[in-house]
Amino acid sequence: MALDYGSKRIGVAISDPTGTIVSTPEPPVESGDQLITSIRKLVKHYEVSRLIIGMPWSLSGNKTESTKAALEFQRRLQAEFAFPISAVDERYTTRQAKSDLSASKEQDRSKSQIDNQSARILLENYLSHSDFKN
Repeated sequence: MALDYGSKRIGVAISDPTGTIVSTPEPPVESGDQLITSIRKLVKHYEVSRLIIGMPWSLSGNKTESTKAALEFQRRLQAEFAFPISAVDERYTTRQAKSDLSASKEQDRSKSQIDNQSARILLENYLSHSDFKN
């Protein structure tokens, strides 16, 4: 499962057990008091065994306030779950998500849809560059 971290919403993407099909079956998770509870429910429902979190580095590769918040989010998840939680560079995923949605002629290009599309891109990129399947 991949999470596109944001201060208002967390985009979600899930892969099938073989790691070949990625979907965005959930609306983005709302950031806030129930965030970890919501993610715990998704992890249980989809039998997740690994989380991928997008890290919002600056274009020059430096930490930003958003990066610091995402790293803190990763620490919270690591305290909650016993399986691997990996951070991946998410630079350009939002731009690519908007482009993909425009190319597919999607009528609804809401921020929620863009967040989930960004999570899908993160997960597809991760799966295509790793031996991990599940």
